[in-house]
Amino acid sequence: MQQFEFEDHGRSKHITIFANLPEATMGSSYNAVISVRGGTAPYQFSIVSGTLPSGLSLNSATGTISGTPLASGTYSFAVIATDAAGTSSRERGFTVAVAEAAIRTSISISPANARVYSDSTQQFTAKVINTDKPGVTWTASAGSISNTGLFTAPPVTAQSKVIVTAIMVADPTKTASASVTVNSNPSGFDGPAELPRVYLQSTMADTPTPGNVINVNAGDSLQTALNNASCGDTILLQAGATFTGSFTLPAKPCDDQHWIVIRTSAPDSSLPPEGTRMTPCYAGVASLPGRPAFQCSTTQKLLAQIVYKGTAGNGPLTFAWGANHYRFLGLGITRLAGTGFIGDLVSVKSGGTADRIVIDRVWLHGTAHDETGRGVGLNNTTNVSVVDSYLNDFHCTSVTGSCVDSQAVQGGGGIDPGGPYKIVNNFLEAAAESVLFGGGPAAGTPADIEIRGNHFFKPLQWMPGTPGFVGGTDGRPFIAKNNFELKNAQRVLFEGNILEFSWGGFSQAGYSIVLSPKNQTWGTTNVCPICQVTDVTIRNSIISHTGAGIQIATVLSDAGGIALEGARYSIHDITLDDIRAKSYNGSGPLVLALNTWTANPLNSVTINHITAI
Repeated sequence: MQQFEFEDHGRSKHITIFANLPEATMGSSYNAVISVRGGTAPYQFSIVSGTLPSGLSLNSATGTISGTPLASGTYSFAVIATDAAGTSSRERGFTVAVAEAAIRTSISISPANARVYSDSTQQFTAKVINTDKPGVTWTASAGSISNTGLFTAPPVTAQSKVIVTAIMVADPTKTASASVTVNSNPSGFDGPAELPRVYLQSTMADTPTPGNVINVNAGDSLQTALNNASCGDTILLQAGATFTGSFTLPAKPCDDQHWIVIRTSAPDSSLPPEGTRMTPCYAGVASLPGRPAFQCSTTQKLLAQIVYKGTAGNGPLTFAWGANHYRFLGLGITRLAGTGFIGDLVSVKSGGTADRIVIDRVWLHGTAHDETGRGVGLNNTTNVSVVDSYLNDFHCTSVTGSCVDSQAVQGGGGIDPGGPYKIVNNFLEAAAESVLFGGGPAAGTPADIEIRGNHFFKPLQWMPGTPGFVGGTDGRPFIAKNNFELKNAQRVLFEGNILEFSWGGFSQAGYSIVLSPKNQTWGTTNVCPICQVTDVTIRNSIISHTGAGIQIATVLSDAGGIALEGARYSIHDITLDDIRAKSYNGSGPLVLALNTWTANPLNSVTINHITAI
């Protein structure tokens, strides 16, 4: 800093200004004060020539120079002070030098917090800036971590904490750490049933998108955005806008660190937080007849709508062969009313497979009277999570309809065995089965299926004879079956679910849950001799308002076929409420076990702690 006085030019010599202005640094906060001696307060300060560094300003009442310099260099300026009597000081010249910002290297780690199970893995990434040596070394306080940041949790029998640390190669004194909560592995056995060996991780942190943001406004081409997106990009669909058509999710060379997220443009703060179920409230719908109340906190139209306008087939979303690493968030996925039977709203193109899909906080629905076969078709998929979403109005019309079976989520068939799957914290509504695995030809059996915390539901107004009855477009009833059925699945954990309303008719006896490995008959041919239902745990769930409770059956198919196996079931801590054969046209048993196989009959079943009210 330099300071100097200009010639008096007749101004009073009784007011003097002075300051010690330190050197500034570009990008760093700066604060200094010009002081006054003599005269009468208050004073007014002003710059009469020269300029302050860009980003700094002079407070005319206090003489404070403050701010954050935006550019380096040497800046000279002159200041005068005027007192209350109007007497001014001599001009005093000052110089402030602004130095270039020091290059500061830094390191960060993502995710900063994680939860994993014993012996499972979690990928971490580190970001190093302002150095030409961006490499890091990894350490973990327990378990192990690879040189690419893949952490493997230690085996634990109780919850424990692990610290994962990334160390900057360029400056080993600089580190970044993440806290990992390791829970005891739910894998193992519940009674005779083996639990899933794999549990999918589906948080936002598990699907990183470090790439670009692609904005798609009303009237723009969604398909063009899908085609042009790179792995790691986020596609923002205008909140409240509608995108009508049939859209294909292309196959791209993505990986676990580069997902493609397709989401509403509404900010996260306006949506239900992770782990909270989406409702139609966020599409501006305050209630649906016959469904549980939503308790809306908002009815703003925050979802972007994707709508199928076809008159047949599947849509609006189809995964191309090999499509992978897609996440959907804050969307409404549906079809136009009055356009006939539609199959799957979300599915894989016939003949191919898709991998690593997350459907998160989505409203996925048919229409009140039309036939919509299913919401999510899981056949020929692997590593799929359906979480925190609302699925409703999937139904087929009796006698005159184009389909006979409907589901919110269906899998267990196709050219790929499938799994693991995660179906957690959803509202699941369908006239036939809200969730079904099996029921057709299959190349194998899907495994490691987690179904927890869902609300399985049928509106009572779909049951013939009830007030306000709702049926198909011609008034005929929908084909009603069960809430949850397995015909081909293994290592299934069904826990903490609520199941409401199931009634008999259309060859069914009103059961809520059916476990029945089936060598399904198509025409006169048995098409799945390899199908099995094995290692199933059903626990801590509530069944209400049905014609019967749980059916466990290894029975012949219509053409006399025997499936591969039905064994190792653990069913416990179940409450059955309002199980009434007469009211719900059912057969009445709380639990029924039945076998008609002549070989390899039903075996290894434990049932305990069943409460009927």
